[in-house]
Amino acid sequence: MSDAADLLTADDSPAGAFALDLASVEVSAKTFLGLAQPSCLTDTLRLRLTDQCYLPKGQAPMQDWVARVACPAFLAYRHAHPEAAAVLKRFCTIGTGAGLDALAAAEVLKPAVIAITDLHRAVVDQAMANILANLKRPDSVILRSGVGDLLTPFDGSGLRFDLIYENLPNIPLPADVSLDDGQASSSFIAPRGEAIPPLARDYLLDLHIAFLLQARRCLSPGGAVLCSIGGRLPLRAMLRSFAAVDYRAEILLYSWKIQSEAEEVIGGYAEAQTRGHGPFHFYLAEDLDAAFAGAAPIRSTREALALESALASKRIDPASALKLHRAGRTIGHTAAVIEGRPAAVG
Repeated sequence: MSDAADLLTADDSPAGAFALDLASVEVSAKTFLGLAQPSCLTDTLRLRLTDQCYLPKGQAPMQDWVARVACPAFLAYRHAHPEAAAVLKRFCTIGTGAGLDALAAAEVLKPAVIAITDLHRAVVDQAMANILANLKRPDSVILRSGVGDLLTPFDGSGLRFDLIYENLPNIPLPADVSLDDGQASSSFIAPRGEAIPPLARDYLLDLHIAFLLQARRCLSPGGAVLCSIGGRLPLRAMLRSFAAVDYRAEILLYSWKIQSEAEEVIGGYAEAQTRGHGPFHFYLAEDLDAAFAGAAPIRSTREALALESALASKRIDPASALKLHRAGRTIGHTAAVIEGRPAAVG
């Protein structure tokens, strides 16, 4: 798209991101993302990350959210909605981190416009640089970026998106931690001011619901959201939480992954459960591997609910999962991508 550069605003230009002292990682686009020969991405993805970003698990894709969940979800969306995917023009990802989810969307969905947001200016600048550096034709896509809470950076912009993806954290922010500290904003959330339905609040879905409330004003007519949620809570609780804010919801993808940052994340859920949230659950990775039997991710609500029911006897509460992790066992969790469409877009 020859006019892509002309449509970038000042907010869309990385501000000296490569001058920072950053961690670097290289992964194979084909192997890491499980794709056929990439057409849009460079064969080797070279990413630089700020301190606020999780390092992509290049040597352990079973632990990586983009490899195990986001990219398969984009493929599932393309499979489920071939006509909509073929004309998808504007894609947005919330809390992009390193920008790897945006790169996966560029390859699988090929939107004309990709927008990213994150809480931290340095993260957004570096993600923009990563995206541009790993596209074979950087001028083939219009990039937009914003810094701030969820979709608020695009308030007043007039932008409407055909598809918005999010993978947001759930764990309440500890009193002694700031969202500006390292990777805290990737795992924890500060208290929200929105009216959150009780069921969603019980299961720590506050940030996902806040996102749904904001997404209404940013979706194109007929547009959809993809909410990527760790399945440490019942699937029906996710679906009912969407319904409580007037979203029609279906499970687009049901899969599993090894729990990354296990000490921090499992410990966070254990603490939340002692405060009355949940209950939450994890699984031994070996049980998940056996249950999914190496098959392709499940792509229907009915089949996902059936498999979740079959796994019920294998659930492990967070405190027990933490003990098992410390004893050297590999802990996993299921992951669901919920496709949501508002009853009416404002």
